[in-house]
Amino acid sequence: MNLNRWFLLALSVYFSSLIFIACYSAQKHFPTIIIPSGIAFSAFIFLYKLLNSEERLNQFLLIAFLAKVALLFSFPHLSDDIYRFWWDGTLGNHGYSPYEFSPAEFIQKSHEPALDQSLHLYYDKLNSTPYHTVYPLICQWIFRICAYLAKNDIFIFNLILKFVFIIADLFLLRFLLKLVNKPNHSVKSAALFFGNPLCIIELNANLHFELVLLVFLAASIYYINKEKSIQSGILLGCSIVSKLISLLWFPLFIKKPFLHFKQILLFIGTVIPIGLFVITVLPAIKSYQSSLGLYFQKFEFNSFVFKPLLTLFDSLHWYSAESKISLILMLIFGIIYLVVIFNYWIHSNNLFPFGSAWCILFAYLLLNTTVHPWYLTPLIFLSVFYNQSTGIAWSFLILFSYARYDPDYIRFEPTLVLTEYVIVLGFYIYERRKLKTIIRTSESH
Repeated sequence: MNLNRWFLLALSVYFSSLIFIACYSAQKHFPTIIIPSGIAFSAFIFLYKLLNSEERLNQFLLIAFLAKVALLFSFPHLSDDIYRFWWDGTLGNHGYSPYEFSPAEFIQKSHEPALDQSLHLYYDKLNSTPYHTVYPLICQWIFRICAYLAKNDIFIFNLILKFVFIIADLFLLRFLLKLVNKPNHSVKSAALFFGNPLCIIELNANLHFELVLLVFLAASIYYINKEKSIQSGILLGCSIVSKLISLLWFPLFIKKPFLHFKQILLFIGTVIPIGLFVITVLPAIKSYQSSLGLYFQKFEFNSFVFKPLLTLFDSLHWYSAESKISLILMLIFGIIYLVVIFNYWIHSNNLFPFGSAWCILFAYLLLNTTVHPWYLTPLIFLSVFYNQSTGIAWSFLILFSYARYDPDYIRFEPTLVLTEYVIVLGFYIYERRKLKTIIRTSESH
């Protein structure tokens, strides 16, 4: 069998395994997630190594895009967040702020009969009903448009939202190709994100809004590299009000001299979308802050440091110290964050520092209490430009966390999580040493 046939066979395996995961995998049946994902990633890595021509790259990108189009007609099986999206959009369309009332609070009151009837359709499918929404402004606008068009049909809502994501994906690919089209990057590296099985499943199939964050972030990076400050600032602000995690990268857009006219324009552009969001959420700011705090203090999922420390303190009966673990981890991250930011400012140049952005997010995820698989997708985007092997390895290994939902495999969760992070850190150490070796070699010449 010649190489072209192997390439076509791998494309077929890659495509069919993605469709299987999106249509047939079950959250409470771990093997139906990890086995086809292993197949999809194996095919993905094999295909990536064969992308040695523009024709093959285009073929792979086309197959990845067709897989995303095919997923338009699937319904999210690995996440129930879509019901919260519809809920927020429906409330907004009826003149109620989803920031002011949790679903549990809102459902107990009587409203117009048509709205009450609509909300009872999917209330039982919502997660975290006692908590207020944490989705920022851009997300809420998209929820409202899709809910308005879909009315009470969750399947139509799903279809419309996925179509929006397809359009967003094409814009993201456009900017990604522009960013990698540099002398020190390979154009095919764009496939590491656009065709990554985790990104396709968690963003296009399960509809997580990290995709919207990344569209605005990629565009903002492109324009800051072109020294178009006001455009970059507005787009960065839109990224922040899509998902607040983008706020971490704001200092990386600031360059010396700090009070230069272009830096002021960048700041003004960023503040405009953020200001609109603050005005919107201000009447319910305490509720919003409370819900955000739950992610750092109460919730735990797939954590590298938090869960082991919690278990250790519990075994030592240090119950009073347990509530301070999150604060300690945030302080550690704060120190790392400041070191990275100041190091960038000291050595800054005219281009966006993908390495610094990657390190910030990597440290944040390692020290966070909750690391769902889709939280990793911005790191995979940044891995196109820095530490590719670590990002790609983690994008598969993080799927081990789905063992939490399967009663037959939950007992293996601690071992699987430990395995995930040990291997990820192993890749990280390897890439750091490799980078240092390259730097020493270049300096010696």
